[in-house]
Amino acid sequence: MGAVSANYRHKTRRFNLNFAARRTLRLTEPQTTLRCVKELLEKGHASPMDMAIVYAGLGEKDEALAWLQKGCEERSGPWVFLKVEPLYETLRSDPRFRELLQRVGLAS
Repeated sequence: MGAVSANYRHKTRRFNLNFAARRTLRLTEPQTTLRCVKELLEKGHASPMDMAIVYAGLGEKDEALAWLQKGCEERSGPWVFLKVEPLYETLRSDPRFRELLQRVGLAS
């Protein structure tokens, strides 16, 4: 189980960094990225938090927050990074994001 978890974390982190870099460089193909993450999610290799990152990167706050809510309900994802992960920056001003931080015990 440890090797699977480490492999998942590595792939997820690599994907997130790649997405962030492409977004910054304005080279991203949003629908391709979204389709890839959906496929990974269906295979159990991605989490609702990964979907939230993609939607946040696309500027779709409602979808991003809905996926974060789903992840919270399923208790999936590395919640410890929710408050500091730069990829969630576009969501931090939303009251629903602050409420979610409280629900997972990360509110200030």
